[in-house]
Amino acid sequence: MDAPVAAATVADAAPAKRSFSDTLSVYLRRRVLIVMFLGFSSGLPLALSGTTLLVWMSEAGVDLGTIGLFALVGTPYTVKFLWAPLVDALDVPALSRLLGRRRAWLILSQLLLIAAIVFLALTDPAVNPWLVAFGALLVATVSATQDIVVDAFRVESLPESEQAVGMASYVFAYRIGMLASTAGALFLVSGFEALGFTKNGAWSAGYVAMAALVVIGMVTTLVATEPEKSARAVADHARHNALQRVIEAATGAKERLSLAPEQWLDVTIPPGINDGQVLRLRGKGGLGLGGGPAGDALIEVHVAPHPLFRRDGDNIQIDLPVSLAEAVLGARVTVPTVTGPVTMTIPKGSDTGAQLRLRGKGIQRKKGPGDQYVTLKVVIGPSGDPELAAFLEKWAPRHPFDPRQGTPG
Repeated sequence: MDAPVAAATVADAAPAKRSFSDTLSVYLRRRVLIVMFLGFSSGLPLALSGTTLLVWMSEAGVDLGTIGLFALVGTPYTVKFLWAPLVDALDVPALSRLLGRRRAWLILSQLLLIAAIVFLALTDPAVNPWLVAFGALLVATVSATQDIVVDAFRVESLPESEQAVGMASYVFAYRIGMLASTAGALFLVSGFEALGFTKNGAWSAGYVAMAALVVIGMVTTLVATEPEKSARAVADHARHNALQRVIEAATGAKERLSLAPEQWLDVTIPPGINDGQVLRLRGKGGLGLGGGPAGDALIEVHVAPHPLFRRDGDNIQIDLPVSLAEAVLGARVTVPTVTGPVTMTIPKGSDTGAQLRLRGKGIQRKKGPGDQYVTLKVVIGPSGDPELAAFLEKWAPRHPFDPRQGTPG
């Protein structure tokens, strides 16, 4: 007679199927909406130094050879991993104390982004295309920096159960931002020309309007709250210099903790410690009753996520953007690791998702270090290359290939 009762208990414990309204409500949570609007701010500048800029230059009569070279201004998006650890370790003077380190970096990058877009708006491709290239490079560099901070903010502000929803909202808004700076910018330029603006004046006004849209990201940043994990790091940043923070993140560290007024305790944090792990310091706790021996101090360690590296046991995972030429022809590239940058060879014919291993570049332990796994992400670039497009138009018909062959549906 007990078996039916047990079966009923299991059935009652099964989670109820969520309704569509329950699923939709997750996307309307405040912290998810904040990540979504930051995604718009990240996607907005991409085309302003790429596709939209190339249309402007083409209308200004710049020759195709020069336009083709402008694909290089998107390089900061590919190599932003080089300064991502610096953004994570350094604080913005004054702003970090006022807003917190993540929001301070967001506001700084957004202010610089507005300035860079306005600078680009005031240039004339027909008169000085290389000044335009410099302005576009500024926009791309500041935009890539904003992407670094937004990614870190998203990871730290959302609980694990909302990471997938947050990423989906971010990508959706990112695409809307790109649409605004391509079709939206071209629509505005046409409208300004209809109002009597000169062609270059219309483009300048269109870019200034795009700069104004960055204010959406700034307002979102000011409305948001600093992630709890980031706020906990503020005290640590106050005790250590920037270089020390970068090194200790990977190799272990010594921390000084305050247990009581005028009572400090130096704690050695071993390399590769896990989030939530508890360190026991024998005899470092409070005094026992009746003058008995002191107890133990239990210290719970929380590991803040890194904007670049992901941990998998003793191994480190990292996504590495590579250019189309590097993937097809092979190349030697610089790869960041927790112990410093190293040079790695990319084999010829590598594809997106290919994973390469750097032995001994993972978590450093006494029993032996883990490995670092590098996942390649092939990036064509922020804008179309006319020469590449012309080549593919001739090459593709002679080399038919369907990467979706065999995919259901």
